[in-house]
Formats: sequence, C-alpha cells, structure tokens
Amino acid sequence: MIRLWLTVMIALAAVPLCAEPLPYVAASGGAVRIVPQWAEDGLDLTPTQMNALRAELRNTELRFDLNRYLGKRVRIHLALPLVTKGLRGTTGLRAEWKTRGAMTEGNTVPGSRALVFEGVIKSAQLKETFDFVLHIDARVFLGNLGFDPSFDIEIMPDLTR
Repeated sequence: MIRLWLTVMIALAAVPLCAEPLPYVAASGGAVRIVPQWAEDGLDLTPTQMNALRAELRNTELRFDLNRYLGKRVRIHLALPLVTKGLRGTTGLRAEWKTRGAMTEGNTVPGSRALVFEGVIKSAQLKETFDFVLHIDARVFLGNLGFDPSFDIEIMPDLTR
C-alpha cells in the first residue's frame, strides 16, 4: 500500500501546474493587415490545392516579461483560439512559424497549442522574432482574417529536490 502511495505521489509530482496566460507585446504596436494569396497555380489541381491560400507575416517581434519566472523550469506554448475572425467554422487555418532565438519552430491549428520553449528562465525579458506562414482554406475564408495567437506558460516541478 505504501509503495502504491509513493508511486502516485511521484507521478503527481511530475505533472506541471496549470498553465497560465503569458502576456506579450508586439513590437509593431498595432494590427497587421493579412493579405492571403493563392498558394498553387496551374492545371490539374486537387480541390484542396485549388482552394489553398497562403499569407506570410515576417519579422513579427514579440516581447515577453518573464521576471516572475526567473530561475524556474517552464514550458511555453503558442495557442490559437478555436474561433478565428474571418473564417466560417473552426477549421480552415494552419499556422506554422520559424523563430530566430530561444523559441522553437512549429505549427498548430485553431483550438490547439504547440510547445515553443522548454527550459529554465535565465533572463527577465525574452524578445523573439517569428516568421509566420498561414495556410488558409478559401472555402471557409470570409475576409479580414484575425490572426490572434496567445501564449501560456507552465511552471514545471523542480525534480532536483
């Protein structure tokens, strides 16, 4: 019985605390106009290829205040809301990105999130530049796309104690 209790306690210690929102500031300071273009051209396209739009948001600089997480082991995720302004329904968008600093590249869809950083916070400020590519299905695109990623942070347990 004691062994089972210890196993459960060890397993619970490995589970991170709940994620909390991580505010950020965009260096551009304002809304960016997203202008999608056709991703494919030519003949003999599949319906998916025929309706594929692509928009690029290059040099998107974001600044994070990590002062309260200094010295802590964390995970940071990029998330997209389930409902995206400018799309009919909850599908038809996939965001992918590359970064130029401590965060990693990845991709996600509305209603999901992707890990962009895992490690110990060593600086109170983190500045990251993202190059986003948005893949949009023209069949659900209504215009004036609202790309509004959010970030959350999880403090991981300190396993060195």
